[in-house]
Amino acid sequence: MNKQTLLLALIIGIPFVSISQTKYGDGSMELKSEYKEFWDPNTTKYIPLDSSIYEHDAQGRMTNKLQHRFDKNSDSWIPYYVYHAVYDSKGNNISYVDSNLLSAEFGNRYRINYEYDQNNNMVKFIEYNWDENSSDWVPSQRGTSTYTSSNKESSDLRERYDAQKGQWVNSVLRSYTFNGNDDLIFYIKQNYNESIMKWEDNYKVINYVNSNQTDDSVIYQKFDLIKSEWVNDFRYIYTYNQGNRLLSRTEYKWINNIWKLSYNRRYSYTADNQYTSEEYDVWDDLTSKLIPYSKSGNQYNSKLWVIQDSSFKYNKSISSFEPTNRYRYFYNQNGYQYMGVSESYNTSNGVWQNPGNVFYRYVSKPVNSDNNVLFNYQGFKIFPNPVIGTFVIEQVTPDLKKCTVKIRDQSGCLIKTLLDKDIFPQTGLYLSKDEIRLTPGLYYIDIQSENGNQVLKLGVN
Repeated sequence: MNKQTLLLALIIGIPFVSISQTKYGDGSMELKSEYKEFWDPNTTKYIPLDSSIYEHDAQGRMTNKLQHRFDKNSDSWIPYYVYHAVYDSKGNNISYVDSNLLSAEFGNRYRINYEYDQNNNMVKFIEYNWDENSSDWVPSQRGTSTYTSSNKESSDLRERYDAQKGQWVNSVLRSYTFNGNDDLIFYIKQNYNESIMKWEDNYKVINYVNSNQTDDSVIYQKFDLIKSEWVNDFRYIYTYNQGNRLLSRTEYKWINNIWKLSYNRRYSYTADNQYTSEEYDVWDDLTSKLIPYSKSGNQYNSKLWVIQDSSFKYNKSISSFEPTNRYRYFYNQNGYQYMGVSESYNTSNGVWQNPGNVFYRYVSKPVNSDNNVLFNYQGFKIFPNPVIGTFVIEQVTPDLKKCTVKIRDQSGCLIKTLLDKDIFPQTGLYLSKDEIRLTPGLYYIDIQSENGNQVLKLGVN
């Protein structure tokens, strides 16, 4: 990720779901589960912390994550969260639902819907929170974006939902300006003052880009509403090597109308520009110079996979760096991380301690299959799940075979036969919780088809 992309990610703050387990996988496998444990000094043993089960579609996109937490009192795993993502035909994430799982029942918590233009630019998103009183999704904020002809975001409008007035209210407006090479050169943030119904300047960033399309310097300014003028805040100055890799970033703060040196970060690379280390120095007013504060670095194996990253802190009393923590990575033959070991350094006895581990399990990607539903998916999916009103049972790959679909309560008693040895509708089986007279709780959809049988869990709010 280049600096301008990182800058946009930091100042835009669009909430996207992103799960990345490794940098080196060959594309043949997908993450199936994750397990975390931590060291308990009281019992002197590792104790489970949480675990997650992942499901993906045929393109390898994460569609579901079921998270459990370990309950020490009952010595058992308790379902905790469900994350459900849906994608369009172009692979864009169009919705994301975050739900609690309490007492075997779904409890909605958070939802985001996304919209895209013909160039796959995200042009709109709406966030919702679940309101237990009304048992419905209530909008909280939305964002609307515009783009240049080069698909660079030129504006980002945020609005909050006023539930009392039942309307959207302006909140924040961000605007971006690019030069002829599509380099970001100017960014301004404005806040909406509802009392005077007017946009007010808040913050801006000015980028000075060199001929290599990298930033020579960046100046950050904040707007003084009392004096009605822009005031310097801080700035960065950058240097690069011949491969345009960042060598240093120096920060200055605007204090008493002068730029005052704050810190300096220096980066090192291998001959082929592989990152190896970072050193961080801070300004010391007593000595009027930069002094060491911390450093970190990576170690690689023969395949240039990171096998360890370590952090150190400078100890003034001994004029030397001391290790603080490190993280070790272990990979399978396909390049997927299957284990991570977190360790902290005890300076009093010079011993590394292991506060926690994480384990990953992968499976080979299925051929012509689509893992797009929670809980034991085979060939059908339910959406939405949990159910608010209407819902649909869909067959991922319609095959025009006869099916019997029944809904049962938690005890297994039949509530209704939804389809009786009939061809499953190609457009899906659309149902209503009110029509079936479902009260809030957990139910089972029992599907018997010529391809086999499966049971899906259905949550009703």
